[in-house]
Amino acid sequence: MDDDVDNKSLDVVQFQLTTLPPGQVAGDNYPVALKGNRQSLTVILSIDDNLFQALSHKLQTGATISVHPVLISHTFRDLSGEGSSRIDQARSFQLAINVEAVSGLKQYYRKLRSHQFEKTKSTSSQAVKVAVLDKVLRPLNAMEELVRILERSNSLQQERKTDNAGFLSLCSELTSRMCAVKVTSCYKGLKETRCP
Repeated sequence: MDDDVDNKSLDVVQFQLTTLPPGQVAGDNYPVALKGNRQSLTVILSIDDNLFQALSHKLQTGATISVHPVLISHTFRDLSGEGSSRIDQARSFQLAINVEAVSGLKQYYRKLRSHQFEKTKSTSSQAVKVAVLDKVLRPLNAMEELVRILERSNSLQQERKTDNAGFLSLCSELTSRMCAVKVTSCYKGLKETRCP
């Protein structure tokens, strides 16, 4: 499971943002520095001063952003010419990856939800708290429903031993709602890789 190992190794990567060095103009190549080793790697990105000023105080003072990697797999390749045992093996491998992916997405969703509720607790006024909770609960409930649908989708795929073409669309919708970065790759990354 090389994909799984590569995906898991991103857990040790953190990003730190700094301003551009003096004399460097926005639009030039932005410098990137690496600090650490295989057990703990920090990627230091220098960004334009205008972008840096828009960051939270915490990020401006050196806090890092952690990576929460999730690997999702789906093949659109026709497996009908393959032997039935090979098809079953490919589907069960893909399903195992996706079950773990949904578990990772669910774990991240829970962290996001608890973070949003912590932010509302810091508000002193009860009327403001109710307004903020109302604003936060709708998107969180929609994300929770998407997680449930993904879990159900995996179990249906396992029961029926069928392809699950809607799985990628659902995962894409969930990651968009979480404001996550998605990297989509096809044909082993040789044909097209994009990061929307």
